[in-house]
Amino acid sequence: MILVYAEGGGLGHLTRVQALIHTLGLEGAVTIVSSGAAGADGRVTGSGAVLAMPFRRDDLPARRAWLARTVAEVAPERIIVDAFPAGLGGELDATVVGAVPCDHVARLLRWDVYRRLVPAAPVRYRTTFVLEALHAAHAAHVAATSAEVRPLDLVDPPVTDDVAAWPGPADGRPRWLVAHSGPAAEVAELVAYAREAAEAEGVTPQLVVATPAAVAPPRAPDLVVVDRYPVWPLFGSADRIITAAGFNVVRQLVDHRDRHTVVPMARRFDDQFERARRLRAPAGAGR
Repeated sequence: MILVYAEGGGLGHLTRVQALIHTLGLEGAVTIVSSGAAGADGRVTGSGAVLAMPFRRDDLPARRAWLARTVAEVAPERIIVDAFPAGLGGELDATVVGAVPCDHVARLLRWDVYRRLVPAAPVRYRTTFVLEALHAAHAAHVAATSAEVRPLDLVDPPVTDDVAAWPGPADGRPRWLVAHSGPAAEVAELVAYAREAAEAEGVTPQLVVATPAAVAPPRAPDLVVVDRYPVWPLFGSADRIITAAGFNVVRQLVDHRDRHTVVPMARRFDDQFERARRLRAPAGAGR
């Protein structure tokens, strides 16, 4: 059995886990540690069992004790740690994982902020899979704590045709898609951005908002709101896609950059502004 530590508040960690399982061809039972609300959504977690961390991120002794106990009880043959090499609050260290072989999946972090959480005895990883270019100090930490570092391009699991069907009417208007998993204030911000852009350009698009029901904007005549997961199959049918600058959506839209508008959101650790800057830079510049 594989234990995946994907602790985080958003949908992105679980989306990345499913893509990683598919890309690496991992077989057998998977148990995921994740406290986000999406952990209760079978569309997102697949067949994996989900355990929620029961302690706040600042309660490090309790988090470490719970993790060590969970590792002992689950007895995984392998641990995979998503995004944060020391966990969300610095709770993941060598004493927690013991002798279990560990791998890491690294994406861009605000390393100047996150590095303060790295414990004195960091986890030593067999392999760190690097999903996008890291800041130099982050890359140096990965190299120092990993036996092997190698790039990995994730591929999402296949979907059925009904997930890919465009949810708006077939009326010939431009198809605009706002895709974001929340929070609600950010979904509202992206919808407002789309409306302002449409007004400035003098167009009246079909405006489809793909977002979880819990954070969906109020009903309005100009919106079609859907709780669609995964959302990436809709990208090929949209004339414009407006999103934040999270890792998954930027990766999934790499072949649709001419239609993609990013509005980066402030995050404690995820460096969405740097990711957006790279996306907007001329090819080969500032990468």
